[in-house]
Amino acid sequence: MLKAYAVDTIILVRDDGYTKWNSPEAATPETVKGYVEWTTNRIRNIDGEEVVSSGTVLLPIDTTIDHRDKIQIAGINYPIIKIERGRDFSNVWVKVYVQ
Repeated sequence: MLKAYAVDTIILVRDDGYTKWNSPEAATPETVKGYVEWTTNRIRNIDGEEVVSSGTVLLPIDTTIDHRDKIQIAGINYPIIKIERGRDFSNVWVKVYVQ
């Protein structure tokens, strides 16, 4: 049922870390379908600070996503503030708050 709402094309820009010389690796893009909702929320980030989230992205995928990754919507890279994983019935989903 959740996949019926996945109508927006979203690109996960994966952070591949650093090389052995401590220079950043090239990011790996991955195109997925999801649901974008532009609402303003005040939440706590990974450091415990209160920040304002400009939108939430609901991804009906079971994959690893990290705070170092970025979410690209309409050509703009948004940093990830908070990640919530959930499950209902047989669906696994990830709710991501972006800045």
